[in-house]
Amino acid sequence: MIKRIIFTFCLFTSMISWGQDSVAEYLSDLSGKRGYTTIEFTPFMFDLIRDCSDQEDISEEQDLFNNIESMLMVTTKNRELVPKVISLSKSDRYQLMMDMYDEDQSHLIFYVKKKGKKVSDFLMLVDGEGDLLILKLKCDLTMKQLKTVTRQISVRGVNKFEIKL
Repeated sequence: MIKRIIFTFCLFTSMISWGQDSVAEYLSDLSGKRGYTTIEFTPFMFDLIRDCSDQEDISEEQDLFNNIESMLMVTTKNRELVPKVISLSKSDRYQLMMDMYDEDQSHLIFYVKKKGKKVSDFLMLVDGEGDLLILKLKCDLTMKQLKTVTRQISVRGVNKFEIKL
């Protein structure tokens, strides 16, 4: 009897997880669909950047490329994406880092997944006056490096985001 209960539980939980998308899969599936602009920077692109850099000119910002595996950006006017991405981020076990409303009615949400003391995944949603922007990074960054990356992103409202270290 116990074996049947365990088998049924395992079967049920595998069926539940099988039907769920991950944030990355969901955002990637938007590529090519009307109303969405998607830009995907692959691991190969980051390898090329690392290979092309002059070893004498490596700065702290350039060193960040060594710690970013991939990046996916999605922009759209479809605000219905926000609840879906938030729901998927919870099932993907992201942790809410910051939820901020700005005076110009921008809504910024930051999620992270950590591996040890480093951030392994970063998810940012910027819902402002214009388009909704979603940025997903697969990375291996310290919080200090993540702060540098977020400052490099020139999106209205993001530049006000600051991590106090």
